[in-house]
Amino acid sequence: MRKIAKVNERTLKASYYVAEIVAKSKKSHTVTDQLILPACEAIVNEMLGPEAAREIAKVPLSDYTMSRRIGEMSADIGSVVLDKIRISNKFALQLNESTDISGHAKLMTIVRFVVADAIRENFLFCKVLPEKKKQERKFFGSHKKIWKKED
Repeated sequence: MRKIAKVNERTLKASYYVAEIVAKSKKSHTVTDQLILPACEAIVNEMLGPEAAREIAKVPLSDYTMSRRIGEMSADIGSVVLDKIRISNKFALQLNESTDISGHAKLMTIVRFVVADAIRENFLFCKVLPEKKKQERKFFGSHKKIWKKED
């Protein structure tokens, strides 16, 4: 069973603002509970008093909440981009396969589309590709000369 807490509109909005700042900084969302909330409480307590600090403490900034908020914002951005692609009469999709430092293959997708006579470019997603089957590795491994790039 999920607990549902009542949060007023201002604290909810503040929580989303913090989630946006954390997402843009590309830092772990755990920084909110450990650093941002205590820092905000200390500043507000000193500048505006303990009453205001108690109000700041009501802003939901737990790890789970921040993770969920960032996920919601990401999904919303994704749906807006897809809507713009649907409206656009021209688009291009670029797929790139890359290997990370741990040796896992990743598929990255970038889309370019026209909006009001301007070309927009958006990163759609990056997904880990499933491991290749043994037969595929054998085939490509034994036919290296065919797949090698000629200079």
